[in-house]
Amino acid sequence: MGMDAYSNILLNSANFSDIIIALLKSIVLGFFIILIPIRFGLQASHELTTIPIVVSRGMVNVFTAILTIEVLSLIITLHYRPVNNRTNSFCCKDVLRPLNFVKFD
Repeated sequence: MGMDAYSNILLNSANFSDIIIALLKSIVLGFFIILIPIRFGLQASHELTTIPIVVSRGMVNVFTAILTIEVLSLIITLHYRPVNNRTNSFCCKDVLRPLNFVKFD
């Protein structure tokens, strides 16, 4: 399969809402991954013993933010995805059909 065929398959299988959700998710993830460590880093005092504590808290909060954003993104994607009336529907059968050893009922 060439790059042209792959890009055609990829573009035909994606909806506009899928692209918008992916862009918004990237922006939100980037914002929180940058903002949370900065916020916790500014809360650290000048004592050497507080730095590892603040870094650990920041990492736990970044991990929690990533999990929350991923779950919300999944819920939004599943909520707004059309089920039966998809105009550019594409199935893995279309790709695997030329292979003789794959049987479809």
